[in-house]
Amino acid sequence: MTIAWSDGGESRLRAAQLRRSCPCATCVNEWTGKKI
Repeated sequence: MTIAWSDGGESRLRAAQLRRSCPCATCVNEWTGKKI
């Protein structure tokens, strides 16, 4: 995935990188902070 920022910069991320960085309650235990 490529993200185009408003300042003209671009970031390229793989799906695995996005999954590892996801802070949502589906991916991280809300009480312990550990990845599910």
